[in-house]
Amino acid sequence: MNARILLGFAFLVLVLVLLSGCPKPPLEDDDSGQIEPEPEPEVDLCENISCNDKCENTTLFSGGSCVEGSCIYAATVENAAECGYEERALQLDTQFRSCSWDFYSKNFDFFFTIKNVGEVPVPENASIWIIGEGISKKTYDITNREYGINQILWGERNWSAYPYQGNRWRVTDYAEFQQFGFKLVYCEGINVFIQQCSEENGTVLFEGNTGELCEVRE
Repeated sequence: MNARILLGFAFLVLVLVLLSGCPKPPLEDDDSGQIEPEPEPEVDLCENISCNDKCENTTLFSGGSCVEGSCIYAATVENAAECGYEERALQLDTQFRSCSWDFYSKNFDFFFTIKNVGEVPVPENASIWIIGEGISKKTYDITNREYGINQILWGERNWSAYPYQGNRWRVTDYAEFQQFGFKLVYCEGINVFIQQCSEENGTVLFEGNTGELCEVRE
């Protein structure tokens, strides 16, 4: 009987050992000991964004492309007709008043009345020149203020020798009367000390010839 009990006990111990088995290895994990979450899908910031040409006031933005949710435009044009800009030209009414060559001073004097008849103002520091093949010296005058519509350029000057409003241009050092063609030319945005106004960079207001228009004063 004891032998059977011992044999049964030994068999029970063997069963327990077999059931317990070997220890299972731990689950593999990353170095931090945490399981990494699945990555979130990327968001397209430019989805449903159209970068069409657009106007801001009279400035045109074109050639647009989306970059990180914002429109970047390749070209910018100010004062664009597509955005409603209407170019207004300067309008000056120029009247030739007189021209003379003085025997004693040896100078040519030209007098003009120039009136702004348009909405675009004549700015300060605009210049008006007498130019021609027979004129070697720079002969010009500069506006010292802005002139609006219906205002005469240099109209505030008083000329005792002329019964007109306007301005005189004097071309000096002519030992005798000469015939030559001349032009009255308007320029903006030039440095009169280092640049010359011409038909290429300015607007011709009047042209004539001293032989036809100028008198000799003795």
